[in-house]
Amino acid sequence: MTLRNALVKALEWFERMVDTQTMRFYYVCRAGGKRVHEESPIRDMATGYDVARLLNCLNIKSPLLEGAMMHTTRWYINNCIQIGTDGMARWTYLPKGERPTIAHSAMLILAIESTRSNAWPQEHLNGMVAMNDGLT
Repeated sequence: MTLRNALVKALEWFERMVDTQTMRFYYVCRAGGKRVHEESPIRDMATGYDVARLLNCLNIKSPLLEGAMMHTTRWYINNCIQIGTDGMARWTYLPKGERPTIAHSAMLILAIESTRSNAWPQEHLNGMVAMNDGLT
């Protein structure tokens, strides 16, 4: 198997991680032989980053994966981030009661930056770049 074939197989695996109802990525594990969705913010955001890098590396367009990258990242921005009066973006919520860490901020920034060339409509980019500059 060539490296390219292996990377394409990885993309096929990521395609199976798209929730067809929300069009977001979700982490799937097999617990006791059953397919289980385990909500994990870091993994969800990292998946968007990984997929963007793979699509860019392989020069492949995938409406399904590009849509999932955008929907997953946008969900975290819209539901977990608030812009303060000082212009700084702050985490206000994470699923499962997780406390925001610098790892969450870094992964979200990487996901946004890596999906820029793939899926984000131009009108969203300015706000995200400003958010990146002020994310705490």
